[in-house]
Amino acid sequence: MWIKTEQTFSGSNIKDNWTALLAMADLVSEIGTELAEKLDYEYPFKLEKDIRKYLYELQIK
Repeated sequence: MWIKTEQTFSGSNIKDNWTALLAMADLVSEIGTELAEKLDYEYPFKLEKDIRKYLYELQIK
């Protein structure tokens, strides 16, 4: 988990910033799905998918 958290930090390079942002999205997804399961909540998979789609669209601009 710590290594995944470290991957969410970057320097001033734009490519590194995108990598860090997407690593953060992965980490939030991992923690969120596990937490939702333990708390018996429905994880918002569609919302996550929509957010990721938006981020990828921004990234390619």
